[in-house]
Amino acid sequence: MPRDLSTYDDDSELTEYIWHNYRDALTEFEVKVWHSALADKKAETESEPKARMMRKHMGSQRDPEIIKSLERGLDVFRREVRDRILSEHSDRIVINRCSRCQRIVATPKARQCLWCGYDWHRRA
Repeated sequence: MPRDLSTYDDDSELTEYIWHNYRDALTEFEVKVWHSALADKKAETESEPKARMMRKHMGSQRDPEIIKSLERGLDVFRREVRDRILSEHSDRIVINRCSRCQRIVATPKARQCLWCGYDWHRRA
C-alpha cells in the first residue's frame, strides 16, 4: 500500500535514506553522538533507575563535544552528517529514485516505490 504522498519531504527522506543505508560512513564521534541522543530519547520515558542505566550503557550527552554537536538539535546534526557523507562519499552513494514519481525509495537496490506503488521488478 503506497504511503500518503502529501507527507513526502525530499530533504527529510534523503536524510533518512542516508542514515539508514550508509551508516557505515559515520565517524566514530558521529556514532557516539547518535547513541547518546538515542539513549537520552529512550530514557525520557523510563523510570529514573532505568534511565540512568540506559544513559550509562549507551552514552550520555554530558560530554561537552556531544552537547556542542547537538546545540541546534538532533535534526540539524543528522542533516549535517548526511551532507558530509554525500560530499565525502559521492563516488559510492546511490540515491535510488522511482522512475515514475522521482521520490526516494527505501534502499539503493529497491525496485518498488513505497510512495506511488510503482513496481519495476523484472517479470519472468
